Amino acid sequence: MEDPKRNDVLNQAIQLMAKLPGVGPRTAFRFLQYLLDGRRDLLRSLGETLLTVADDVQECSSCHGWTGLNGQCDICQNTKRNHQQICVVASVQDQEAIERAGFFEGVYHILHGCLSPLDGIGPEELRIQSLLKRCQADAQPFELILATPSTVDGEATAMYLQQLCHPLNINLSRIASGVPVGDELHFVDRTTLAEAFKRRQRTES
Repeated sequence: MEDPKRNDVLNQAIQLMAKLPGVGPRTAFRFLQYLLDGRRDLLRSLGETLLTVADDVQECSSCHGWTGLNGQCDICQNTKRNHQQICVVASVQDQEAIERAGFFEGVYHILHGCLSPLDGIGPEELRIQSLLKRCQADAQPFELILATPSTVDGEATAMYLQQLCHPLNINLSRIASGVPVGDELHFVDRTTLAEAFKRRQRTES
């Protein structure tokens, strides 16, 4: 609810910031109060940077990660990565968690979510068709690693992808259950994550 004591511009800013996950109106007002209280240079820099992000950051044409480059991101352009090994993750946060662990040398495909019929998220809302196109290309991946979360939606997504990809005659594997059941991948510590990849198992149709 708007506070009539505040002006329209401030109320609009609070309403917009409150749409961010984990940020309610009170937290949004606290952030703005912090920035307005002698930190207006930081506020201007933040605004200018967000405008640049809105204009210049886009999805990588291959993996759908975020990039400020035209076309492919740094990972997809890196010829030292193993392009015959594609790790399928639900989010950019999951990709970053695997990268921070420092053990994976392949490339990625980011779905930007998991199947969740109750939330209206079906195959059309995810980057699944582009994954199939990558798998059907002339240079087929040697292995497709399904690294979706160990949640109900993550497991359902992995099973759906298994059914789609098995007829393509590629190697499919699923990360091991060292990842706690019900946990999001980017919350898992690097040792557990690395072990889950090492113990990944071939999937069967």
